[in-house]
Amino acid sequence: MTPAVRAMERPLRVPFGDCSQLANEDVEQSLLGAVLFDNSLFDRISDFLRADHFHFPVHQRIFAAITRIIAQGVTCSAITLKNSFEGDADLSEVGGGRYIADLASNVVMLGNVSELGRHVFDLYQRRRLIETCDTAKAAVFDLAQSSATDVITDLEAQLYELTESSPANRPLKDFAEVAAETIRIAGAAHRQDQGAQGLSTGLRDVNGKIGGLMPPDLLILAGRPSMGKTALATRIASAVARAGVPVAFFSLEMSAEQIGARIISSEAAIPGDMIRKGTATADQFRSFLAAGQRLAAIPLFIDDKPAQTMAHLRSATRRLKRRRGALGLIVVDYIQLIRPDTKHKGDNRVQELTEITAALKALAKEFNVPVLALSQLSRAVEQREDKRPQLADLRDSGSIEQDSDIVGFVFREEYYLEREEPLRKGGESEGVYNDRYDAWALRKVAARGRAELIIAKHRNGPIGVVPLHWHGPTTTFSDVAPDTHSEGRE
Repeated sequence: MTPAVRAMERPLRVPFGDCSQLANEDVEQSLLGAVLFDNSLFDRISDFLRADHFHFPVHQRIFAAITRIIAQGVTCSAITLKNSFEGDADLSEVGGGRYIADLASNVVMLGNVSELGRHVFDLYQRRRLIETCDTAKAAVFDLAQSSATDVITDLEAQLYELTESSPANRPLKDFAEVAAETIRIAGAAHRQDQGAQGLSTGLRDVNGKIGGLMPPDLLILAGRPSMGKTALATRIASAVARAGVPVAFFSLEMSAEQIGARIISSEAAIPGDMIRKGTATADQFRSFLAAGQRLAAIPLFIDDKPAQTMAHLRSATRRLKRRRGALGLIVVDYIQLIRPDTKHKGDNRVQELTEITAALKALAKEFNVPVLALSQLSRAVEQREDKRPQLADLRDSGSIEQDSDIVGFVFREEYYLEREEPLRKGGESEGVYNDRYDAWALRKVAARGRAELIIAKHRNGPIGVVPLHWHGPTTTFSDVAPDTHSEGRE
């Protein structure tokens, strides 16, 4: 039995705090020697093992060189490897070329290369665990730099990252598997009446334009204040939850109770203002209660902690998925209120937002769910005569346009017209003023209850405008009746 095999098989209890024993020189040497003897064995470990997983610096450099040489399509032998380390001081300290030759010549067993690789990786993880815990311990005692919550979320994120790096965690997919899944998704879309191959938004024409909410898309819903971004987001979130699909809703601005009141008010068709002020009639209040009871069981989970970091969003999402076993949609209201992680505090705000949107896209990919993130727009919209938002209005928000798969703008012309009642200009005749006022009044009547969802970017489909109906008292978006509009214009 080789020293490497004996080291792996004997029961081992490392004395507490002795990190020097969380490494095995014999195992590392045997693994390197086996790969040098037979390069084909490299494929058994290359999907999970990296050079920095080795403990001894000389072994890290040897494995990095082996990886580089094999990637070039060249046979990596003791000779070719020795040539790449000519004059290397670190290697000279352990025997130079003779050390490499001994690695290749002292190989006894080749069949256990995968086991050797997993053992090297296991020891690496143990060392990382020690480092992570030491860092967390130091942060716990550093009262000036971080709160206990920050320490917990950072620790959880690091532990999750360590877990996800396990061997062969995400193997490559055979195209037969890819094709089968693609056909399954297409078949589901073909059978649906609403034309949504992803999660239904609950809005017919929105489904028709974007095909539903597809994982792992990052969807940006943007608009100026009071356009109804949160109302549309809650409409979509509740529709997904009603279908039995768990939804995580991170509300950084409104409380969970405010979000709940909006959803129940919309369901009951009772103005939320009447509920807040207590002016609802007895019948209306009974309808509100009945609506709340109907919705009580939907899998919608609201986190209303303010000033959250991306680390908190990730850890909260992980906990929810562990608890529920599944997750279908993440909603974030809104991007500009996300606080940068501790290590990025003080950076340029545009750079911070760039990192936040990239992290939101990574969140969608990590959990394989669509992420619907709300965003404010720059004030440039207010300076134009036509106040419909454009992609250029996102420029002050870092890489939102770049990282997103879909960008939609909520626009209600009625909001602006109500605040732009014409005033008579100096020297303007009464007739001219009356004509201008009448034109404004006609536009205001025509815009009443009308809204638009402007799809300005769609990575995998068409752009265009989706007309919607807006009911102000209940802050609710709904479909426009088929006979009152044409298809969304391109």
